[in-house]
Amino acid sequence: MFIKSPVFWIIGILAVIGLIAVLGFYQGIAIALAVLSILISTFFASRSLKLTNESLKLTRNKVRPFVFVQSGDRKVSISPKIITLAFEIENVGVLPGELISIETQFFAENELITHDNKSEYLHPFSEIPSQPILFPNSTFTIVNTIDITVQSGQIMWDIIHAGKAKARYRIKYKDKLSEYLTIQTEHISEVNRTDLIRLPISPQYWT
Repeated sequence: MFIKSPVFWIIGILAVIGLIAVLGFYQGIAIALAVLSILISTFFASRSLKLTNESLKLTRNKVRPFVFVQSGDRKVSISPKIITLAFEIENVGVLPGELISIETQFFAENELITHDNKSEYLHPFSEIPSQPILFPNSTFTIVNTIDITVQSGQIMWDIIHAGKAKARYRIKYKDKLSEYLTIQTEHISEVNRTDLIRLPISPQYWT
């Protein structure tokens, strides 16, 4: 803004000196003090406006949905043909979030994981929720189903069951103003008949 410029203050000081010279010492001083008061008031008014705008910007950044995968063990259900893996996502923000898509990509232990790459061996699970609105403090359960009667499913389950798998979750969601992305990654270190033991690893990313 112009009032931040040195030119603004130089012009103001020169105006004060000019008033003193033209109007005489005492009258000039009185008017000069009035001018200085106006300049100072203008400066602090501008500063206050800037701080208000910055505070509003920070508030807008916080007033939003925030969706992520809950911590804790992931539930496992094992049958002769089907393995189901369930986990929950939660909205801990202050606004409802509309879920756009949820992808779970498993990786073998030695594979590199980026924000959006695919595994060379294991297929991803993608879901578009049928009830997409996730309200504050509410959860949504995601279920990944592995068919172990087919070779690809058996290979995936063998890697997971051996504790040699990693999983990356990509959650896209939005509110009325913006679209957001959550990426969480974990190493599955142990499996028993009811739970997967999960440890967070990189990458972890939120917008």
